[in-house]
Amino acid sequence: MTKAPQSGLLTESNMALFADYYELTMGKADFDSGNNAICTENYFVRSIPQGQYMIAAGLEQVIHYILNLRFTDADLKWLKESKPTPDMSDNFLDYLRHFKFDGDVYAVPEGTPVFANEPLINVTGRSIDIQIFETYLLNVMNFQTLIATKTARIVHAARGRTCFDFGARRAHGRDAGILAARASFIGGAAGTSLVIAGQYFNIPYVGTTAHKFIMDRPSELAAFRDYAKSFPHNTLLLIDTYDTVQGARNACIVGKEMQARGEQLKGVRLDSGDLLALSKAVREIFDEVGLHDVQIFASNDLDEFQIDRLLASGAPIDGFGVGTRLATGANFNPLTGEGGPSALPGVYKHVERIENEKV
Repeated sequence: MTKAPQSGLLTESNMALFADYYELTMGKADFDSGNNAICTENYFVRSIPQGQYMIAAGLEQVIHYILNLRFTDADLKWLKESKPTPDMSDNFLDYLRHFKFDGDVYAVPEGTPVFANEPLINVTGRSIDIQIFETYLLNVMNFQTLIATKTARIVHAARGRTCFDFGARRAHGRDAGILAARASFIGGAAGTSLVIAGQYFNIPYVGTTAHKFIMDRPSELAAFRDYAKSFPHNTLLLIDTYDTVQGARNACIVGKEMQARGEQLKGVRLDSGDLLALSKAVREIFDEVGLHDVQIFASNDLDEFQIDRLLASGAPIDGFGVGTRLATGANFNPLTGEGGPSALPGVYKHVERIENEKV
């Protein structure tokens, strides 16, 4: 019978098996030989992909995992039966059945600036227990620290302007989307477009419209009026669906209509084209009609290098939505073509063993 579709999302009930198999084979061999001394494993990052520092992130999920790690009867039954010749003995499976970590974890707080080869997390406990944590810890810490660091670089380049995470749709998987929103908030983003991150982590969430909303109306002006009517307290209009300059003029019409009703057009968003030239043209159009408080937001394949270039050139942009290159931690400079893999080379290494009261 064909298996029913699976969501593929990790839950508390199945996270014990989020482990590379060698963590269990080593554990079984250690168990069989009675090698289960108190050890310490250390998480650190060997080198920094870009820049001179990192922002530590992911510790909450590591602690949640350690506190809640349980091997269910279903997990253990599957481990016993999933291979033609069983690898796992009943005695070792019983050890896993009663698994409960009783060691110590020392770590730098999330949001701390850290450097290469600096210990970020020390885990001390029984040898079998602490090696089970390796894959999950590295997965969470390497990814979230990469994203928090990328965000900090973007926020620094923005020179005090607001930055938002728009990256869920380009993140490398669903877990990555929500954890990128979390890590970006730690790194300095003001909020995210991902609603579940707002619910789950209490992160401010934001959104305006897509081009579809504009194209579904008889005219751009009609679309702007519809949106302003629904969100008079937070009207931010996407003006580049057809012609950005004309979109700015249509936004001026709506802005003046809102002004007459005692409301205020908050801003407009540019999502394509020459952001430097268009932002200057749009600012001039709004200023000409006295809408000086209307803000200009920009998105579209931005990163710290593009933002720095725009602002250094005088772009009158008040905020940025950053997607792909934030949520993937892109280690790439689009201006020079230099870069490498979008990954953080963090490792979890054996640094101490205590046996017979000797280190």
